[in-house]
Amino acid sequence: MIRWVLFIFLICFFQSPIFSQTLHALISVDSNDESIGRSVKKDGALMRDLVKKIASETGMTLKLTYYEGKQFTLKNNNNAINNLKPSANDMVFVYFSAHGYRTQKTKTKWPLVYHAESDDGLDLNKVYQTIASKKPRFQIVMADVCNELIEMDEDSPHVAPRSTNSNESVNYKALFLNSKGGIISSSSKPEQLSYALEKGGAFTLNFLAALKTATRSTSLPKWTNIMNTATKVIGKGTDARQDPQYQAFNLVDGGTSSVAVSTTTSNIPSPPPSPTNSSSNKNSFKFKEGKLVQKSAKKWILTWEGVDYNLKQYEKEDDMIYLESPEDESYYCLSIEQRMLWIYDDNSEDWEILVDPLK
Repeated sequence: MIRWVLFIFLICFFQSPIFSQTLHALISVDSNDESIGRSVKKDGALMRDLVKKIASETGMTLKLTYYEGKQFTLKNNNNAINNLKPSANDMVFVYFSAHGYRTQKTKTKWPLVYHAESDDGLDLNKVYQTIASKKPRFQIVMADVCNELIEMDEDSPHVAPRSTNSNESVNYKALFLNSKGGIISSSSKPEQLSYALEKGGAFTLNFLAALKTATRSTSLPKWTNIMNTATKVIGKGTDARQDPQYQAFNLVDGGTSSVAVSTTTSNIPSPPPSPTNSSSNKNSFKFKEGKLVQKSAKKWILTWEGVDYNLKQYEKEDDMIYLESPEDESYYCLSIEQRMLWIYDDNSEDWEILVDPLK
């Protein structure tokens, strides 16, 4: 009898939450700042909802430290980072929204997060290295801050990525529960400003939109594609240009077996492998206003009312082909099976039917 009791105890013990994974999150926003406080407070709320969503979809236990207003201090942020104790199977997510800058002594391309009560900034690169030394399974360190010692303006163009169908639960697990490695990211390159919009930081909104697209995809998402989309140039061709940047270390996407080490600030999402069936490169469609012709594996020409637009394929999901026009930064989605063509509308932040049907 004693042996059976011991046996049952051991089973219960080894099935207990000791093996559960934890999401350690630090979200810290300078919401008391007079110039950007309202915008970064919205950033904080958006990112707080995000980590709760991640925990809900993956089953990870959330340990959230959230600072805003008077709690946004260098001491609090440093203590929160130093006190993180992830296990080898845990994930760490750190996010700052505030002012940022760099000095002549800044040795990396990553910014310093400004704190009003201190003469010292919080070095984003050191934050990443500190967390990396704790050896979690996966880490993301992100800052929506300027990268030079200049105050932010209140307006900036915003580039909104695309959205697709829903397969959220599996995709959240692939991205946050099964991925390994690390990502560090900031909202602008050295010597650039970052912009605070009414709905939140321009880069933060781009990242969340890219993530939303990935988690609703019908195929397993990849962090490289998400970050390439999130770091797309903001305000291209204007004085308010902002180039977000990221770097990935020993990144292994969940659901894949290959190891990818990425060091990139590319503005165009990485294209998928070329189709193996050469006949898929011979698509041609006609419609009332013009035609859409595939010239090669990745190159298309859209003729609309007598004007030619050179399009580039940057992603393919099943029969859905995503195209962009580098000339005017327009985005299109072609469904070969449904014989329909959509265009992405920046105002509604969603796809609208452009041609139905294609012939």
